[in-house]
Amino acid sequence: MGLRCPQSFVVDVFYDNGTEFIKFTNGKEITVDTAWRWEWERLLKYATNQ
Repeated sequence: MGLRCPQSFVVDVFYDNGTEFIKFTNGKEITVDTAWRWEWERLLKYATNQ
């Protein structure tokens, strides 16, 4: 794991079969491409809701 930031919602960024994913503290994962397309508020809600 890389840089640690207080109150960060990101646990890890990783590759799987050539696709880059973001893993959040709530256990959810999303592709980086999808995260770029979503608005910030939608991504924050996804990253913080169980």
